[in-house]
Formats: sequence, C-alpha cells, structure tokens
Amino acid sequence: MGAYGINNTLEADFAGIDRELIATLSGKVLAVSGATGFLGSLLARLVIWANDKLGLGTRLILCVRNAAKLDVIMPGIAAREDVTVAVVDFSEPCAALSIDFDCLVHTAAITTSKVMVERPADVINIMINGTRWALESACMNSKSKVLFLSSMEACGSFDDAVDVYEGTMGAIDMGSIRSCYPEGKRLGELMCLAYAKQFGINAVAGRLAQTFGAGILPTEGRVFKQFASSAMAGEPIVLHTDGMSEGNYVYSTDALSAILLILSKGISGETYNIANEACHSTIRGMAEMVAERFGGDHCSVVIEGKDSSQFGYAAPTKMTLRSNKLRALGWEPKVNLEESYRRLIGFLADSNSNC
Repeated sequence: MGAYGINNTLEADFAGIDRELIATLSGKVLAVSGATGFLGSLLARLVIWANDKLGLGTRLILCVRNAAKLDVIMPGIAAREDVTVAVVDFSEPCAALSIDFDCLVHTAAITTSKVMVERPADVINIMINGTRWALESACMNSKSKVLFLSSMEACGSFDDAVDVYEGTMGAIDMGSIRSCYPEGKRLGELMCLAYAKQFGINAVAGRLAQTFGAGILPTEGRVFKQFASSAMAGEPIVLHTDGMSEGNYVYSTDALSAILLILSKGISGETYNIANEACHSTIRGMAEMVAERFGGDHCSVVIEGKDSSQFGYAAPTKMTLRSNKLRALGWEPKVNLEESYRRLIGFLADSNSNC
C-alpha cells in the first residue's frame, strides 16, 4: 500500500477525475467530518494526492472522533503541513468548528447496518448532533458552504417500481428500529434547508446511492466487499435474503466527482441525488454478475434462508434513483457496475500484494 493508503489502483482512479473539477478546490480550506470513514477518507486522500501531484494548494481539516484510527487508515497524514486534525465526538452536542474554512463536507454517521439495530439511539444522536455541528460551523463562517451527505434510504421504500427524483418520497416504517438511519438522513436534509432559509448559510445535501469501489477500508463489511472477496477466492457468494430488492449504486470516484460539483455549483437549500442509473440492479443480479465475470468455475450464488433481521438490512425496495438534477449541473458518471467490481477487485489485490 502506498502513502496514506493510496495504491496503484486508487491513484489511477484519482487521475481519471476531471482536473477542472479538482481545481475548484484550489487554494481553499476544506473541512471533512467522518474522515476515518470510507468517503471521508477517500476525499481526504484525493486532496492529498492532488496537492502532491497537481499543486492544488488545498488545506484540509480532518474532523474525527479517534485520531489514532486516522493514523491507522492514513499513516502519517496528521503530520503534514497541509493537514489539521480536529477531534470531535458527535455522540453528544459539541461546539462549532473554531477554525475558518471555505467548504465542509459532512460525512460522519454510523453506516454499519448491524450497528443500526443494536445502537439506534446512537445513530440518531450522532446524526442530529453532527449535522447541527456542521450547520452551526457554517453560521460562524459566513462565506462557507456545507455539503451534507445523505442517503437514498431517506427516500423510503416502494412496493412498486418507481423512478425516484429528489421530491419523491416513499414510506419509512416508524415501527422499525432500523428506521433510525433513513429517518435521521431525512431530518438532516431538512435541517440543511431550515438553516439555509433561517440563517442564510449556503447548505446543500447530496443523496447518495450505495457507494463502493477502490479505497474501501479494511473494516468494510457490506455486500460489495463480501461479493468481491468471495469471487477472488473462487468461493460461493452467500445471500441471506432472496436478493430481489433493487439496488442503486455509484462508483466511488464518480461520487467524489459529484461531491466536487455540488460544492462548486449546487444551489443552497437543494438536495441532489447521486446515482448511476446504469448500475441499477437487484442484489441477486449483482451477485450473479460478479460470480460469472470474476469468480471462476467454483463461484456460484447461494441463498441461505436465515432470519435476515439480525443483519439490519434496509427495507426491500423497487425504486430507481434518478440523477437528472445533478446531470443538469454537468455530472456524468463514468463507471458501470461490472467495471466498478473490476476496479474494486484490482484495489483489493493490489492492497493484499503490498501487505
């Protein structure tokens, strides 16, 4: 693994991002909450790469709960002159960021499904406290912009096939503990709108589809890592449901491009869906594609009839997340589902060979 967790596959990904988009951060101060999570750490690594390779000149404020974890994920990053580390704990209300910044990308949240059903109160508290912290920090930096990273789960679930735009809302089961996450994300979007209207700050939301790719963390436990690892080992891909829930996906660097574009052109108070419609698939269809393309003769898809409630999976849905609004700003995703897995597997193989 290269410096700060950037291996050859990830560097190639970064090199494929539009240089003009990256340049929109030139000379700015970018704060990133949740910098030890997948997208937060990936955004940090992109900026570090661009500073070193392109002379971007962006200063980073990495906001984390655990500074030691940051050093494990990106060894030595805290010692860089272009990086400041701020320790914040969103499990309780915390003071606004006292360091001046131009942009703040708020990614911090509990995203592990199993933890959502085990610690639902923590999920809600971190969501509310963290989003309030981000927005109050923007109130203290009048010329700044905040991007709250929401989730397609905020849209709720749908029994029938439906195209979902930013204003399309389905049901969230308020009798389910697992609803702490989608309801928290939905509230976060509303908080952005409320602060933008009442206090005049520049606050936007990006509603992400399931995001994966090169740069996933060693602790990653979602199905993408499981499917890729099984295929690499030539072992069966095991599903704990019938796999017929429809998934909406976006590759990691396509998501980074969307983040940069929304920071640059997104309109305050608005929400933007971030999904590559070409990557829409059922879970089972995705598993079968991975087994066929990457798994070899001994990799197949196996359905196990376990009680899936213990895993905290999102409610089944048939929606297709539409990104027309973001595309109108100029966003064009580049990586389809098969290529996403090819790059993910390449990243994992590259990482393993450097261990």
